Parts: sequence; C-alpha cells; structure tokens
Amino acid sequence: MTRYRVRVQFETDGPQIVGEWERRPTAERAFRKWIGSRPARPGLLIRLTQQDEEGPEVELDSWPPTEEQ
Repeated sequence: MTRYRVRVQFETDGPQIVGEWERRPTAERAFRKWIGSRPARPGLLIRLTQQDEEGPEVELDSWPPTEEQ
C-alpha cells in the first residue's frame, strides 16, 4: 500500500508534525493547507512525500521549494 505523508518542521533540525494518508489528493490538500496557514520564516519546511510498501520515501513537493525541484 502506498502512503503519503506531510511533514511540517518549524525549525532546522527541530521536531516534526507528521500526517499520513492513503490517498494522494487528501495529502495534497493537507500540504496546501499547511502552506496557507504558516508564514514564511527561517527553518520552516513543509514536505509532501510518498512511500510504496517496500520502497524508500520519496519527496514529491516541498515548501519553500528545495533547489532539487
């Protein structure tokens, strides 16, 4: 089963809030909601990831965007 996660980190190397869903559209809505509810500030990172059953966790999107995207 594929899992979609939204990870919110408020400061560099700080703790994270993690939400997990089975449906990508639900995770994408949560990702956008977190972006809209948090002002930009140093260290804030919001990530949307996907992980298939036995595979690695893959970043689908982040805010602010990383240089890799």
